[in-house]
Amino acid sequence: MKIRKSSILLVLSLGLLLSGCTSPREESATEQKKEKIVEGVTISKNNQAIVEWKSGEIKPRERVEPTFGVSGKITTINVHEGQYVKKGTLLATIDAGVYATASQAANATIGEAIARRERLLKGVDDESRKQQKIRMQSAERNLTEAQTNLNKMHRLYAADAISKDTLTSAENALKTAEEAFRTEQLTWDKLIKAPEQDALAGIDSNIAQARNSSAQASNGLSGTKIIAPFDGTISGVWGVEGDQAVAGSRVLELVDLGELKVTVAVETGIRKSLSAGAKVIVKDEDGKEREGRIHFISPMPNQSTGKYEVEVRISNGTATSATAWLGGRVAKVGLPRHTEGGYLIGIESVGIGEDGNWVLVIKDGKLEQRKVTTGETYGDVIEVTKGLREGERVVKSGVSFLLPGEKVREVNAYE
Repeated sequence: MKIRKSSILLVLSLGLLLSGCTSPREESATEQKKEKIVEGVTISKNNQAIVEWKSGEIKPRERVEPTFGVSGKITTINVHEGQYVKKGTLLATIDAGVYATASQAANATIGEAIARRERLLKGVDDESRKQQKIRMQSAERNLTEAQTNLNKMHRLYAADAISKDTLTSAENALKTAEEAFRTEQLTWDKLIKAPEQDALAGIDSNIAQARNSSAQASNGLSGTKIIAPFDGTISGVWGVEGDQAVAGSRVLELVDLGELKVTVAVETGIRKSLSAGAKVIVKDEDGKEREGRIHFISPMPNQSTGKYEVEVRISNGTATSATAWLGGRVAKVGLPRHTEGGYLIGIESVGIGEDGNWVLVIKDGKLEQRKVTTGETYGDVIEVTKGLREGERVVKSGVSFLLPGEKVREVNAYE
């Protein structure tokens, strides 16, 4: 019996001995199983710049479809699609024969009318005036002599030295001399006075009509040519030599790819952060980046969308080079945004409760639930304006699966 009790005591002693000899490694493994693995993020105002990307179509700075001003047969197309041309280059022409003839006729009419006007203003030639002056002066001398002779005849008649018929003859001679002088004087006055206004007005009217016809013909002539209004690239040619072109119809397209523009629509929050002339980054569909500048910001929002239009200009270098961007593609514009001075953290770090928003702060290997005040959301991040301090660590994601007070171990504790 004593032997049996001794055996039981021996077994119990061995069990106690074994239970008290558990290794530290086994205890550590057990403790780690109780910790939850989390990924943390450090609260910092470094790298606080916010950029929002907006998409828009790449367009040339200028785009025109120059047309003929008149209708006619296309005689030449001097360019082809993809060709780079300088301002003033003759791109295409149509038959200008009828307009050239009309212009010549109108100019000839103008020349003739001007010549007539000059002749009228000049009057009769100097020789005619000289001869008429001589005749008028002769008539004046005859008049003076007739007057002197009549005075003499009156004295002789008073002395009964001559008859009444002789006196009457002297009186008639004076009347004849007076009439002759008036006639010559009227002729002289016509030669030296200004041309008649009615005649001048008629000639001036003819000149005006001829000039109007000449202007129409000149406009017609200019309308037979298409000239490049700026340096650019021919992006389309639809006219064909020999075809009939209608005034204003589509012939070709010219674009200026030396500078491109992208127009995007932005919300009020972004609009407040932008200013004309500010530099921005633009990415094309292939992810290639270029620097652009804000050229224009609409002062008023679009009535249907409530957004503001922002135009960004991008230098395209030599538009004919292989690296030049082309219009018609989609680009993304990175627009900077200003914060309210808080901390930017991922949206997944913020939990939502009845009392407001909160985060889980990692402190001494445990979780502390902290109420925070949040501001605007910028894409996948949100601004925390109150509740966090510089250098603190918060759980990056999965906060809804964690509890305050839980022990945690960070997989990126040194980041």
